[in-house]
Formats: sequence, C-alpha cells, structure tokens
Amino acid sequence: PAGLFGLEVFNGGTDAFRNDLARQFARHYGLPMTSGSDIHGWNRLAKGGIQTEHRIQTPEDLIAVLRSGAYSLILPD
Repeated sequence: PAGLFGLEVFNGGTDAFRNDLARQFARHYGLPMTSGSDIHGWNRLAKGGIQTEHRIQTPEDLIAVLRSGAYSLILPD
C-alpha cells in the first residue's frame, strides 16, 4: 500500500466484517490505525474515535499523534 500513512479500522457506519478486514490489512502492513464515528445521524453519535492526552487542533497535530502512537482507539463494547 504505497503512499498510505494509516487506515481507519473502525467506522461507525460500516459493518463489522469490513471493519475487521481493514484492521487485518493495517496490521499486516504495520499501518497506524484510527477509529471514527461517521456521524451522519444521531444513532451513530460517538461510536468511535481516538483518545489522546495531546491537544489536536490542526492536521499536523493529528499526524504527530498518530506517528507517535500516543493514542488509543475508541471502539464500541
């Protein structure tokens, strides 16, 4: 996967099978993983994301956190 920096391995609007495939792909290629809520309706509010102690205000802040690995994925139970 030339050119990929990381991969969203949980998307609140995607079925579990596709999220699992994304996670396997990211692990296989050693890519940083992210999680997202994909909020297009109230029923998907806060289903995913990342948690970090670092304040993220810019895309560069996010990249620095992802590269450092100083974050954890927010995933549904």
